[in-house]
Amino acid sequence: GRLGLGGNAQYKSQDIFAFKDSMSLTFAAHTIKFGAEVQRFRIDSIDESDARNGSYEFTDFENFLQGKPNIFDVNQPAGAVVLGLPVLAEPLYQLRTTQFGFFVQDNWKMRPSLTLNLGLRYEFQTILSEVNGHLSSWPDFSQAQPTVNGEYFQNPTKKDFSPRIGFAWSPGDQKTSFRGGFGIYYVPPNVPEYQFALSTMLPFNAEGGLLDNSSSGAINFPNAYATQAAELQSTPNYRIVEYNLKPTYAY
Repeated sequence: GRLGLGGNAQYKSQDIFAFKDSMSLTFAAHTIKFGAEVQRFRIDSIDESDARNGSYEFTDFENFLQGKPNIFDVNQPAGAVVLGLPVLAEPLYQLRTTQFGFFVQDNWKMRPSLTLNLGLRYEFQTILSEVNGHLSSWPDFSQAQPTVNGEYFQNPTKKDFSPRIGFAWSPGDQKTSFRGGFGIYYVPPNVPEYQFALSTMLPFNAEGGLLDNSSSGAINFPNAYATQAAELQSTPNYRIVEYNLKPTYAY
């Protein structure tokens, strides 16, 4: 069971500004189409952890009656020092990124019975940024603290080239048609996929956690926040996005 008020109301806002255009050229045996698309993402978000006001967890009702929780999580206040970094307690993130896409496609009628579809798409994003530089990363888990430099993860989209090939073949009397194709399709990172980690990203937000697997009474219920502040600051909960992200794609 769980006892606590949980988090405050969350705020999410997303604006997307898009521009796209394309052109087609038609020749005797070729129909060539090419174009581009630009999307500017502006995401504002207030992300506070689900232990904003403190949360105790108990393994069973008996331990609850005895006041012996096995977990206590709570946000750390501004000025608390966690992993050597003073906490800002600033849950507002103003995220920005731009996505570019370019494509070219040629429908080539090689013979009256055979048409090839040849295409290439290149799509990439700029590295995610935050208006006030409120992003940190953990490139190496052997580090004693996160790297605070306005970077969240490395850009995995720089080489997202997507070739496409297809065919349509109607042999003989052309009453039957055989069609097939192959392509590589990339899925660029999307904000909702990593937004959850923002709520405990040092030093902008921090969540302290106490763990007592045996429910021995080591967590001072209901006064752990006031009496075990040093322990809470020395044992933070930290959610992280993989720094060396790999591109997501499908064949």
